[in-house]
Amino acid sequence: MRLMGAMVVLCSIPLVAAYAQDEGGSEAASTFEVYELVLSKGLENGQPVDPGTTFSRTDGRIYATIRINNPERVETTIRVAWERADSEPTSNGIELEVPGRRRYRTVARTGTGRSPGSYKCVVYGEDDQVLATAEYQLTE
Repeated sequence: MRLMGAMVVLCSIPLVAAYAQDEGGSEAASTFEVYELVLSKGLENGQPVDPGTTFSRTDGRIYATIRINNPERVETTIRVAWERADSEPTSNGIELEVPGRRRYRTVARTGTGRSPGSYKCVVYGEDDQVLATAEYQLTE
Protein backbone atom coordinates (compact mmCIF):
# COMPACT_ATOMS: atom_id res chain seq x y z
CA MET A 1 0.00 0.00 0.00
CA ARG A 2 1.60 3.21 -1.15
CA LEU A 3 0.10 6.66 -1.00
CA MET A 4 1.47 9.34 -3.26
CA GLY A 5 2.72 12.49 -1.50
CA ALA A 6 0.30 15.40 -1.41
CA MET A 7 -0.57 18.46 0.58
CA VAL A 8 -2.83 18.15 3.58
CA VAL A 9 -6.25 19.62 2.91
CA LEU A 10 -9.35 19.55 5.00
CA CYS A 11 -12.84 20.00 3.69
CA SER A 12 -16.27 18.74 4.49
CA ILE A 13 -18.46 17.95 1.53
CA PRO A 14 -21.96 16.63 2.12
CA LEU A 15 -22.85 14.21 -0.65
CA VAL A 16 -26.25 13.60 -2.13
CA ALA A 17 -27.50 10.02 -2.14
CA ALA A 18 -27.84 8.31 -5.47
CA TYR A 19 -31.35 7.20 -6.37
CA ALA A 20 -32.70 4.35 -8.44
CA GLN A 21 -36.17 4.24 -9.88
CA ASP A 22 -38.16 1.02 -9.80
CA GLU A 23 -40.72 -0.04 -12.38
CA GLY A 24 -43.55 1.48 -10.36
CA GLY A 25 -42.05 4.96 -10.68
CA SER A 26 -41.17 5.43 -7.01
CA GLU A 27 -37.66 6.32 -5.93
CA ALA A 28 -35.63 4.18 -3.54
CA ALA A 29 -32.40 5.26 -1.86
CA SER A 30 -29.19 3.71 -3.09
CA THR A 31 -28.03 0.71 -1.09
CA PHE A 32 -24.44 1.96 -0.72
CA GLU A 33 -23.18 5.54 -0.56
CA VAL A 34 -20.41 7.76 0.69
CA TYR A 35 -22.35 10.48 2.50
CA GLU A 36 -19.39 12.49 3.80
CA LEU A 37 -15.76 13.03 2.76
CA VAL A 38 -13.71 15.36 4.99
CA LEU A 39 -10.09 16.34 4.31
CA SER A 40 -8.07 17.46 7.32
CA LYS A 41 -4.59 18.06 8.68
CA GLY A 42 -5.01 15.58 11.49
CA LEU A 43 -7.16 13.15 13.43
CA GLU A 44 -8.04 13.10 17.10
CA ASN A 45 -10.09 10.25 18.56
CA GLY A 46 -10.99 9.26 15.00
CA GLN A 47 -12.38 12.72 14.18
CA PRO A 48 -10.97 15.19 11.62
CA VAL A 49 -8.92 18.06 13.09
CA ASP A 50 -8.51 21.36 11.23
CA PRO A 51 -10.53 20.55 8.06
CA GLY A 52 -10.15 22.72 4.99
CA THR A 53 -9.52 23.03 1.27
CA THR A 54 -6.07 24.65 1.30
CA PHE A 55 -2.98 22.96 2.70
CA SER A 56 0.71 23.76 2.88
CA ARG A 57 3.53 21.45 1.89
CA THR A 58 4.77 21.87 5.48
CA ASP A 59 1.57 20.30 6.89
CA GLY A 60 3.05 16.83 6.38
CA ARG A 61 -0.11 14.77 5.86
CA ILE A 62 -3.66 15.05 4.60
CA TYR A 63 -6.31 12.75 6.04
CA ALA A 64 -9.53 11.78 4.24
CA THR A 65 -12.27 10.69 6.64
CA ILE A 66 -14.90 8.75 4.70
CA ARG A 67 -18.36 8.01 6.09
CA ILE A 68 -20.39 5.31 4.39
CA ASN A 69 -24.08 4.40 4.48
CA ASN A 70 -24.52 0.67 3.79
CA PRO A 71 -28.10 -0.28 4.76
CA GLU A 72 -27.89 -3.75 3.18
CA ARG A 73 -24.64 -4.44 5.08
CA VAL A 74 -22.74 -5.59 2.02
CA GLU A 75 -19.02 -6.31 2.43
CA THR A 76 -17.13 -4.47 -0.30
CA THR A 77 -13.96 -2.60 -1.18
CA ILE A 78 -13.45 1.08 -1.99
CA ARG A 79 -10.38 2.72 -3.53
CA VAL A 80 -9.08 6.14 -2.48
CA ALA A 81 -6.86 8.01 -4.95
CA TRP A 82 -5.08 11.36 -4.58
CA GLU A 83 -4.96 12.96 -8.05
CA ARG A 84 -4.06 16.23 -9.76
CA ALA A 85 -7.30 18.09 -10.47
CA ASP A 86 -6.34 18.97 -14.06
CA SER A 87 -5.07 15.63 -15.36
CA GLU A 88 -5.91 11.97 -15.74
CA PRO A 89 -5.43 9.71 -12.71
CA THR A 90 -1.83 8.49 -12.40
CA SER A 91 -2.06 6.11 -9.45
CA ASN A 92 -4.27 3.27 -8.37
CA GLY A 93 -4.63 4.70 -4.90
CA ILE A 94 -5.23 2.50 -1.90
CA GLU A 95 -7.90 -0.16 -1.46
CA LEU A 96 -9.84 -0.20 1.80
CA GLU A 97 -12.13 -2.98 2.99
CA VAL A 98 -15.66 -2.02 4.03
CA PRO A 99 -17.24 -4.56 6.41
CA GLY A 100 -20.91 -5.50 6.33
CA ARG A 101 -22.04 -2.76 8.72
CA ARG A 102 -24.96 -0.36 8.29
CA ARG A 103 -22.69 2.67 8.79
CA TYR A 104 -18.93 2.73 8.58
CA ARG A 105 -16.11 5.25 8.86
CA THR A 106 -12.65 4.76 7.41
CA VAL A 107 -9.60 6.95 6.83
CA ALA A 108 -6.99 7.30 4.09
CA ARG A 109 -3.96 9.57 4.18
CA THR A 110 -1.32 11.02 1.93
CA GLY A 111 1.79 13.14 2.31
CA THR A 112 2.24 16.75 1.22
CA GLY A 113 5.42 16.28 -0.81
CA ARG A 114 3.86 17.00 -4.20
CA SER A 115 4.39 20.21 -6.10
CA PRO A 116 1.96 23.07 -5.32
CA GLY A 117 -1.29 23.05 -7.29
CA SER A 118 -4.88 21.83 -7.44
CA TYR A 119 -5.59 18.26 -6.36
CA LYS A 120 -8.53 16.03 -5.51
CA CYS A 121 -9.22 13.03 -3.35
CA VAL A 122 -11.46 10.56 -5.19
CA VAL A 123 -13.31 7.61 -3.63
CA TYR A 124 -14.10 4.84 -6.12
CA GLY A 125 -16.44 1.86 -5.73
CA GLU A 126 -15.59 -1.73 -6.71
CA ASP A 127 -16.61 -1.09 -10.32
CA ASP A 128 -14.49 2.12 -10.51
CA GLN A 129 -17.54 4.37 -10.23
CA VAL A 130 -16.81 7.67 -8.48
CA LEU A 131 -18.55 7.69 -5.09
CA ALA A 132 -17.16 11.02 -3.79
CA THR A 133 -14.63 13.74 -4.65
CA ALA A 134 -13.05 16.50 -2.56
CA GLU A 135 -10.87 19.13 -4.22
CA TYR A 136 -8.06 20.98 -2.46
CA GLN A 137 -5.13 23.33 -3.03
CA LEU A 138 -1.55 22.57 -2.07
CA THR A 139 0.65 25.61 -1.46
CA GLU A 140 4.30 26.15 -0.57
